[in-house]
Amino acid sequence: MDLLTTSSTHITLIEVALLLLLSAMANMFGKPKLALLVTCFFTLFWSFFINYDMLFVSFRHLGHSYLFFAFPFAIVMLTLLGLLRRD
Repeated sequence: MDLLTTSSTHITLIEVALLLLLSAMANMFGKPKLALLVTCFFTLFWSFFINYDMLFVSFRHLGHSYLFFAFPFAIVMLTLLGLLRRD
């Protein structure tokens, strides 16, 4: 619980506003799959690229750090395949 109260985020309000704007516009035009992809992109961007130093400084000498980084991208690829499939 101490980690949650002492951690800080580096997400700017402009990025949050851009996420809300893009998701709202995609949903208003009837593209919920696109809104899901936008949300997925922002989640990956915020979790890996903004906090890269915080995540990978401690994992630098471990062989499992590549798996930690590759697993979410595999999930995104599977999500893309599922969303591009026609029903």
